[in-house]
Amino acid sequence: MYDFPMSNLTSRSQLPDLADVPSRLRFARKRSGLKQREVAERTGIAESTVAAHERGDRAKVHGLKDEVLRKYARVYEVPLFWLKGQNIALPQGFRSVEIRGILQAGTWTTNFDIDEDRSVIIADDPDLSNHILYAAIVSGQSMNRVYPNGTVVILRRQIDQFSDLISGKRYHIERQRADGSTENTLKTVIRRAGEDFAYLLPESTEPEFQQSIRIQAHDREPFSFVGRVVRAIINE
Repeated sequence: MYDFPMSNLTSRSQLPDLADVPSRLRFARKRSGLKQREVAERTGIAESTVAAHERGDRAKVHGLKDEVLRKYARVYEVPLFWLKGQNIALPQGFRSVEIRGILQAGTWTTNFDIDEDRSVIIADDPDLSNHILYAAIVSGQSMNRVYPNGTVVILRRQIDQFSDLISGKRYHIERQRADGSTENTLKTVIRRAGEDFAYLLPESTEPEFQQSIRIQAHDREPFSFVGRVVRAIINE
């Protein structure tokens, strides 16, 4: 699929057409606000190597593998295609959103991100132009009343506190076990103003997925709210 609208940088939904991979790495890091040391910590790539990649040292950049560029792309929240130097222009008013992973209740993994390079094209809503968006595939039956298996949801990236949660909205929720594995799923948040608790509600036709989860404002662990659904693409 197409991967990203390319033009002069006017919003976070657009990225500039730069000459080579090192210049794109430099631009993406500065855009993210991260220092090379922080990038090294998040990617597992040595800080000296991060610097060499950005300088364009031939020995380091030549043959730079997709698996390494993918680490950068995920930290910088940019499409892998753009980081590799591939520019595909989209019509004005559209943007591409990378599909990052799969949301499925009851499935525990060590990594949310998928290895495939996939994206979807959506209308560039002015209200969302300055926000980082990502997409995920809904799998299973835990939300099948609203999102049948295979639905692609578009999410606004955000790390919400309890007070930020909007009742009735659907969130990508990450739950972590002591062994480091995580469950990434969708739930509808139900809360009333002034109350210090909320419910995470599955919307399913299947009894095994219909149990809601109560969370307290002061004790949300091990739940993290990492994205809110802003659009859905449902297969017909």
